[in-house]
Parts: sequence; C-alpha cells; structure tokens
Amino acid sequence: MSTFFLRGMPTLGLPATAYGDSLVLTGSCSAGDLPSINMMVAEGLRGRTEVPGVSIPANERLGLIRCWQRGERSHIEWTTGEVGVYAAATGRKLGALYEWWRHDAGPEP
Repeated sequence: MSTFFLRGMPTLGLPATAYGDSLVLTGSCSAGDLPSINMMVAEGLRGRTEVPGVSIPANERLGLIRCWQRGERSHIEWTTGEVGVYAAATGRKLGALYEWWRHDAGPEP
C-alpha cells in the first residue's frame, strides 16, 4: 500500500520518495497550499487532522494525507497504516472536501 501511495508523487508535483526513504513533507491541505503531503493524527474520538510539516513517530500517527488540484477538481488521498486502508475522494471545493475528510471519511480512528 505504501509503495502504491508513494509511486505517484512526481506526477502530482510532489517530491519523489521511495518506500523506506524519509518523506519530504510539504504544503497543507487545510490551508490550500497545494500540492501537499503530510502526516495525520486523530482529533477527538472520531476525527482526524493533518499536521503540516511535522514528522510524527509511527506509533502516534494514523497515516498520510496528500492533496492536489487538477483543473476544477480537488483531490484528497489518505492511508491508514493500522488497518491497511488507502482511500481517495474528489470534490469541487477543497475546503468542503477537507472538512468532510476530517469528520466523516472512514475508517474511524
């Protein structure tokens, strides 16, 4: 799953990263600074949030989130290492898509 997630980085304008290499964190989905890739952590009992530019130990993070824009469509992809989930969503407005991801996208933390 991680290899699949990392393989497409250069086509999105993100730094190329091989599995096992240090991830270059950049941008911010929440601030609209795209493209971006960051780690995510649980927020409250059901939510999650991105942590821009901060490397978080594997046992404290939920996974990774990356965001980018193609034309008029916003894209969010995320992984949840604990349960082995890769998911993707698209929408017209990044802010609304990001808020949906934070509160309603699965799996629950």
